[in-house]
Amino acid sequence: VNLQAADRAAEASGSLGQSHFVGQSGSLLIAGNRRLDIEKVLGLLAGGPVIALGESALFEADHRSTLRDATAFGWLNVGAVFGSATRGLPDSVPGTPFPLNPQRIVAALGLDGLKSVAAATSLRADGEFAELRLRIPANGRRGFFRLIQIDPGESGPPPFVPADAVSFSRTRLDLFLAWQSLENMLVEISPQIGGLVRLSLDSIGKDQDPSFDFRREFLANLGNDVISWRKTPPAGHPPGASYEIALIQSPEPEKLTGAIRMFLRMVPPDLAKVEESTVSGRRVSSLTIQTGMATAEGGAAPTQTVAFAATDGYLVMAAGKRLIEEYLNAAGGAGESLSARRGLAVAAGKVGGFSTGLFGYSNDLEASRQSYEDIRSGKAVDSGLKTAGQMLSALGMARNLDNVGGWFDPTLLPPFADVEKYFHFSVYSGAVDPEGFTLKFFAPVPPGLE
Repeated sequence: VNLQAADRAAEASGSLGQSHFVGQSGSLLIAGNRRLDIEKVLGLLAGGPVIALGESALFEADHRSTLRDATAFGWLNVGAVFGSATRGLPDSVPGTPFPLNPQRIVAALGLDGLKSVAAATSLRADGEFAELRLRIPANGRRGFFRLIQIDPGESGPPPFVPADAVSFSRTRLDLFLAWQSLENMLVEISPQIGGLVRLSLDSIGKDQDPSFDFRREFLANLGNDVISWRKTPPAGHPPGASYEIALIQSPEPEKLTGAIRMFLRMVPPDLAKVEESTVSGRRVSSLTIQTGMATAEGGAAPTQTVAFAATDGYLVMAAGKRLIEEYLNAAGGAGESLSARRGLAVAAGKVGGFSTGLFGYSNDLEASRQSYEDIRSGKAVDSGLKTAGQMLSALGMARNLDNVGGWFDPTLLPPFADVEKYFHFSVYSGAVDPEGFTLKFFAPVPPGLE
């Protein structure tokens, strides 16, 4: 690598300080924008007395646990980055209604406790594996990292999760403790903001019942098990509206739903429609809100309905009355279960099993089907170009994107039936240990490619 020649060329062009070096040493291609770093690489190749990254105890720990057998990986010494970045932060943010100290914000979020981030991916004979590792020792966890303190425990799909779920997730997270950590973090960032949040919570429902305590009735009844899954919307479902259901464990779900109903009384009737019904002996409440504007052709404005009810040990919430009725009428257990899906247990074993505290599943075949057909029909392309045009216009960079669609013709793509063999399912898991957080992902080889 002829660094001197590159420096002379950069100096002659007046761009010294913004130089980019590209060269070759043996079979190694080297590129960079800092001469000193490249000189260190060349020194290492020549056997010179340069300290290599592999000699770093921090890197070696991540390499041993996460990076060793990877096909490709990346590593970031977050502690060094934040150390230099936070030193230049100002003592306050001008123009804000509450005094904010950027250095205090970083500390309150717990970012200064994060030591490193390691990411790796591996292409294996049985599928694709990826892992993300956040190294933050337990004694240094604050703020955000206290919020996501996942507890080890059963996190696989229960028997009542249907086999036709497009996606599923289960997290063992103590929501009440997480909320307390959030409040403490806000107070540490700004006592005024934290105090305002607490005052707002304490005032909920007081106009309806002076003895009502939202913190006691709602927050204290949040448990440590959150289960959710999404299904393909049925015909007639409002376009763009989600179709998923979630269960939140609670020691007293009736009190939890009562607190939500008290909160809904505060919603003006012209903004939302609240209804009550009974399904399989369960009291079901639903809230319907407008999510967009009416069409120019006089069509009705899009809406989204959220329904909820108390069940045995859980608060169940669903996007749409039909889905919650389906769940309650099935008594939480009829039909084929996702847990019995062929290959699921084996795939879960690749990411640590069903007891790490966080587990998720995605039916990539079904999740990709509609997106692919939208692209093939041109709907997704037209929508994307329209959105891009609106964003550019809002930024004062208006551009005519009408002709961009002529650069390619998505209708020439083959039908999804011709490519569906490339799609299967994937799983992921999350876990916490004394040294940090780990997120693992695995996608088995589709049967059509075996």
